[in-house]
Amino acid sequence: MDEDSEEVIYIYEPKSSLIPTHILDQASQRTFLISIFILIQSWKVYDLILFKNDLSELTKFTFLLKYVFLDGGFLWVLTFLHIEYLILTPGKCLVYSLVLYLISWVLVTTSGMFQLGGFSTSELTIIGDSINRDKVIDIESHFKGRLTIHYLPDSSVKMNPFHFDKVCLDGGLYMPVEVNTTTSIGYLQIQHLTSEGTIQYLNYTGKSLNKLLHQDYSHLSKFQQYNPELTYLQYPIEEPGQYKIVKVLDNQGNNIRIYKSEFIITNCPQVKFTYLDRVDSIKCMSDGVSVDDLPQLDILSSIPAVIRVNVRQSGKDKIISIETGKENSWIKPRHLTEQIHINGSSSSIELQLLDITDSWGNVQRYNPESKDKDIWYRLELLPSSKIGLIQPAKDLLVSGEMSLKFNYNVQDYPVELGIEYNRTITSYTFKSKLELEQGVKINQPGEYKLVSARDKHCPCQVDISPIQVSLAQPPRLDIVENSIRDKCLGNIGYDFKFNISGKPPFKIGYQVYLNHTNRLELIQRKSITSHDYTYSFKFKPDTPGSYTIKFVELNDGNYQGIQVKDKTYSTYFNKVSRLGFTNTRTVNTCFGQTSSLPMYFKGNGPFTFKYQFINTSGEVIDSIDVKNVDNYSIITRDLGVTYDVKLSQARDKYGCDAIIDQNKVRIVSRKDIPEVKFVSNDVKYIVEGDSVEIPIQFKSTNGQSKIQVEYTKSGGGTVVKPVTVKGNAIVVNQPGAYKLSSFVNNGCPGVITSNQTVKVMYYARPTMEIVTASKLKQHSEDGIIHLHPVCVGCANEITLKLTGEPPFELDYSIKLPGDVTESHTMNIDTFEIKINLPTRKSGMYEHQFLQLYDGLYTRRHQFKNSVTPKILYQVNELPSGKFIPTDRLLLICQDKVTSDMTVKLPVELTGEYPFDIDMIVNEHQTDKETRIQFNNVHEPYLKLTNQVQFVQGDYSIRFVRVGDSNGCTQTNFNPNDKFIISITQPPNIFNSKQQDNYCVGDYIEYNLTGIPPFTINYQFNEQVKTTQSYFQFKRISNKPGTLSINSIQDSQCKVELTGDKFDKLQIQIHDLPTVEINQGDYIIEDLHQGDQTELIFTFIGTPPFEVTYIRTVTERTHRKVVETKTIKDVYGYELVVPASLEGTYEAVEVRDKYCRAAREIK
Repeated sequence: MDEDSEEVIYIYEPKSSLIPTHILDQASQRTFLISIFILIQSWKVYDLILFKNDLSELTKFTFLLKYVFLDGGFLWVLTFLHIEYLILTPGKCLVYSLVLYLISWVLVTTSGMFQLGGFSTSELTIIGDSINRDKVIDIESHFKGRLTIHYLPDSSVKMNPFHFDKVCLDGGLYMPVEVNTTTSIGYLQIQHLTSEGTIQYLNYTGKSLNKLLHQDYSHLSKFQQYNPELTYLQYPIEEPGQYKIVKVLDNQGNNIRIYKSEFIITNCPQVKFTYLDRVDSIKCMSDGVSVDDLPQLDILSSIPAVIRVNVRQSGKDKIISIETGKENSWIKPRHLTEQIHINGSSSSIELQLLDITDSWGNVQRYNPESKDKDIWYRLELLPSSKIGLIQPAKDLLVSGEMSLKFNYNVQDYPVELGIEYNRTITSYTFKSKLELEQGVKINQPGEYKLVSARDKHCPCQVDISPIQVSLAQPPRLDIVENSIRDKCLGNIGYDFKFNISGKPPFKIGYQVYLNHTNRLELIQRKSITSHDYTYSFKFKPDTPGSYTIKFVELNDGNYQGIQVKDKTYSTYFNKVSRLGFTNTRTVNTCFGQTSSLPMYFKGNGPFTFKYQFINTSGEVIDSIDVKNVDNYSIITRDLGVTYDVKLSQARDKYGCDAIIDQNKVRIVSRKDIPEVKFVSNDVKYIVEGDSVEIPIQFKSTNGQSKIQVEYTKSGGGTVVKPVTVKGNAIVVNQPGAYKLSSFVNNGCPGVITSNQTVKVMYYARPTMEIVTASKLKQHSEDGIIHLHPVCVGCANEITLKLTGEPPFELDYSIKLPGDVTESHTMNIDTFEIKINLPTRKSGMYEHQFLQLYDGLYTRRHQFKNSVTPKILYQVNELPSGKFIPTDRLLLICQDKVTSDMTVKLPVELTGEYPFDIDMIVNEHQTDKETRIQFNNVHEPYLKLTNQVQFVQGDYSIRFVRVGDSNGCTQTNFNPNDKFIISITQPPNIFNSKQQDNYCVGDYIEYNLTGIPPFTINYQFNEQVKTTQSYFQFKRISNKPGTLSINSIQDSQCKVELTGDKFDKLQIQIHDLPTVEINQGDYIIEDLHQGDQTELIFTFIGTPPFEVTYIRTVTERTHRKVVETKTIKDVYGYELVVPASLEGTYEAVEVRDKYCRAAREIK
């Protein structure tokens, strides 16, 4: 392509669907349209079922018209939607519409389809009985008699006509004989050549022959060669040999030709397993498998014979064949035994006898699933078990015993073992794995050796390695102790050295006692663990006193709980002396005051010590030495500064250093007096339950302050009480006057420098007032306001006036009709609000105002209002009216309509009587509406007299207004609640087929017009019947006779049928014609070829007649029609026709003037 040329690519973009895919994707659109198509076809089938069973008002024309529009409209819509896979061109739309129209036409015009009767075989007869429609006509009763012509054949006899082959004698056999003769047999002779070679004759004459001839041989008809035209008999065979017929005579003594037929039969072959004493089902694998380990074959058969055996080894099957006998024994059975030879080895060998075939091909098969020992054998080949002794992990204890364990892999129990000890072998038997796991108990040390072992079936592989059992000696403990001494305290403990013999690890248990006078107190029980034979242990009590340590028990790797004797040691040491300050580490002193610092002393007094006064910079202000004291207090100095008092150089009476537990105390000495006063004397306002902070001013204070005030209540009375100090303010929560009374700062009394008084007052609580219009208020009492009753949905308004600090919160509850209480909260931003009280349901309403909160008195204060007003009012239900669902249709026959006619309309009214009711009457034909009124109604029905002039057609009446005595009015009604008055024409009936003569088995159909259901009175053969039907009266005729319609009645009108109308509806039912051949008998005539006989037809019915008859011959399993003839215009009741050909003649169709009967020949 040149560089300057341009390539034009055309891209086909399909036209987008009418409905955008972002609204509904095309897959969903296809699913929706397919569902609509299935719905239309389901509706079509439903209408078709109703139409076929006379339950629909549709005719064939209206049915087809309806679905031409529905199917065509659906397909036409597809041409505009442009949905992928459902796109139709106008041409395709037309073709598919025609196809659907043809399908609908075939369905609606085909009789029998979609009839509900198709699910049941019962039909209603003219007189109303239920009958199976297949039994309405007994067609065989109209065709009686037939003639069969047979050509006489030559006589013959044949043995074994069904060709029995490979049959053996197993208890007995009956041999069939086929006889083809027109005369009876008089003599039968059969020759029998036995298995020994001798000849015998079986002769049947007289009674023995009659017995054979007159038995039931119907069971022979199962054979394909069976011919029902021939005679069969069976004679018994009880011995093997060769059988043949040698002579047959008829009852006249004439010979009957014998077909050459011989039959040889032998005894059925047999084979089974026989077991010798040495044959067992289990064997050791190490011994191998020989012929003697397997069962023998016991055979009874004519030879040579072949036996098939299935051999299964290691899950694999192999079939072996064993042939026995070389020479031929003809039919004489031989008794033989054969060995089974098998190569290879596996864990199991399984033999299954399959079958035996004798020299004549007779096969005796055996069930391959049978486990009978005659045909099944299984040999288990077990491996040798392994076993050996396990070297014990522990030694034998003195005077103890232990169990020797085994390392084993044993298959079957019991197990017999032989163990050698000191050249003596002891036998043990273990019956189970549990016993073997427990081992062998021993109590002597030395060498043990397993020398023999055998399980239930086989010797075991034995590990003969000996094991050694050693004797463990008890452990011993030797202790070397060294005292630990202190120059001031004395003997403060021991350093122990342990020498241990035995098996590590070692565990030494000891007990520690505190010595008291004449008794020891156990205070500690512990143990020491050592993995070595030597160990060091130090015993030093933490507190002074007299102690005893006793070593009581020794454990090692073999022994537990060995008692230790004479291992007790005692010690005693003195207490350490102590002294220190009793009080805390910091002491505060007020301006111009000193303080005393008490001390405590413990131990060996008297004590000597030194204390110093040291300022915060570390400079010693003063130092004092104290000697030989047992109690002492230090007096502080009034220095006006912060300093420390420190203890040092403490000793007891022995000159030993004493421990100073707390050697320093800090003294904080004030240099001025604290002061306090109110900042101002303003009035403070609070909400009830809240508190307020009154500002105060401090001077020269540090640490925590305590203040008491003089409190004067609002009603009088003065008390002094402490208050909470919070920063630079005091906190109070009660109204009244407050004045400072006393002041302490960090333990030092202070000075109140002002005599001011501060007042505290409560904010006013919120209040509420209910205001109602005078026309709504009925009366009020004790906080309850009663309002006048109102109707459902009417306005009912009250006004709330509030005082307080907005916004307001109002809690209230509403008790609704039905004892249902609702709780609500209303938020109000103004001092006045209007409330519409609920009137949505009828009943008593109770409004209870529970609690009012404002911007100050909020919900968290949890206070209670003193007044909780309540409003009570009754809401009356709106009246209502409706027609009774089961009685809202009135049918009036046109001839009963008069000018003074009164129609009662039953209604259901709710509300208070009396009612005023307005209604609209709509005439459907002209769509004219008339408003009528019913005033002062006291009863549950309305009398419609001359308000409306009725003519033929339908009228609907509906409610538009109902008012009751409560003054409530209802104008909202269900538009579908209507009472229908229908002025109808009298019913009518027509013969749908417009014919006067019917045959038995035909359907009688009448079409009905009017308002169903219809009551029909009719007469059949002097029997009067009454029945109900809808748009079609349909019956099946099962008897001949005359049917006439007397009267018809629909829901309102009854019509007596007389004159021409009566005659037009009357019909005659005729019986089917009947034909008989040769007086209705079944005749068989034997003719020689060339002779002839007569067919005599006799007719019952109304001439002229027409008859069709056939000639059939039998071919194997069916009859074949070889000739069909029809004879017309027979005006007599009898007809004679000559017949000479072989076969069966019978009639298949007959007609008379009115009816036809036909049957099929199978």
